[in-house]
Amino acid sequence: MTQSENKYYNTIFQQIKFKVKESENIFQRFKFSQQMMENLINDLLDLAKLENNKFSMTNEFFNLQQTIYQALHMLQFMATQNGVELKAVIDKRIHLDLIQSIMGDERRFLQMLLNFLSNALKFTNKDGCITVKVDILDHQLVNESLSDKDDIQNLLAMDEIKLKNEGYKDLDDYVRKNVKM
Repeated sequence: MTQSENKYYNTIFQQIKFKVKESENIFQRFKFSQQMMENLINDLLDLAKLENNKFSMTNEFFNLQQTIYQALHMLQFMATQNGVELKAVIDKRIHLDLIQSIMGDERRFLQMLLNFLSNALKFTNKDGCITVKVDILDHQLVNESLSDKDDIQNLLAMDEIKLKNEGYKDLDDYVRKNVKM
């Protein structure tokens, strides 16, 4: 192969490499837009359910660490575009096993975390860093206290009593008077 042929093929290779990189960038933007649109639709559906008193939460075990990393992965493209670093920190490595099985609504937690992180990305300067920090406050709370559906219902009932003592009829009344939409 002559030097001019080698230069020609090298130029073509560089152009193809650039086009592949450009295509990957377009795909990442499309994927990010699709994920954010899905999140927005879920927010609107939840709002409609809340207004019709049909909102419910799912209580099942989920892996908190995986959910946090899923949120960070979904927003990594936007963070990279803005020059912002995303990271997660767990207070102590020995607590890693405690967040492998958390009782709650994984979809709602992910939805809430994506909203917080999206807002943080909007207001974080270039070369900034956003950190999701997980602190384990009480081993018993994570391991035992909320393992039974009756315990969860008792906590919800206690919250409702507290709201009534503060002059609200129920949680919906509190939300209507205090949450701006």
